[in-house]
Amino acid sequence: MKKNRELWRTIAVLICDIAMAILEFYALTRCYKSSGWRMLRYYTQDSNLLAFEIAVICAMVTIICLFKGKREPPEWTKHLRHTAVTCLMVTFLVACLVIVPSDPRESFYSFMITGDNIYIHTLCPLLMLTYHLAFTGFRKYRFRHAVFTGILTVLYGSVNLCLVYQRKLPPPYPFFNVHGQKWYITTLYAIAIPFGSMLLAYVIGKLGIRKRRDSIPL
Repeated sequence: MKKNRELWRTIAVLICDIAMAILEFYALTRCYKSSGWRMLRYYTQDSNLLAFEIAVICAMVTIICLFKGKREPPEWTKHLRHTAVTCLMVTFLVACLVIVPSDPRESFYSFMITGDNIYIHTLCPLLMLTYHLAFTGFRKYRFRHAVFTGILTVLYGSVNLCLVYQRKLPPPYPFFNVHGQKWYITTLYAIAIPFGSMLLAYVIGKLGIRKRRDSIPL
């Protein structure tokens, strides 16, 4: 019974990974048509591109494992998916809690629900979070596992801050406007967002362990 449950859980994750890849491909294609490669300036599109790539990799590995008679893909695929989930949720939370409240030109409806935004800001993050927590999980998860997500966020932020500071790139987000705000505000965001992403990764990882222990029946 337990073996069958593991098999059906793996099949459910495979279906979700394929659906996620299709949805991300559609969303990213729309973004590319409207902005071209300039879309890569934004953490939102970068995190969605990362999620697309990871969903494709996880789906391919899962299919190979099933053909080999294995009921579960290797543990590293869960860590890959967890990284994508965390980056997407950083996008979702920053959009909700930072960008919309700080930009008078934006409303929750226009920034989260309409046009391409509904895919890259809302649907994709919530979809991947839901099936990651429902069907996958870790045997152990420690804070050091969350550091990788923070490193990705720091890499994105440091590259963009340097380019914006040198005036080679317009600020992709209001909090990157280093020439239009106090230095300590930039410093605060530079510390808070990477640390927040690591904390978020840790929380999601721990929730995954709890869900795993609950053994959702299939």
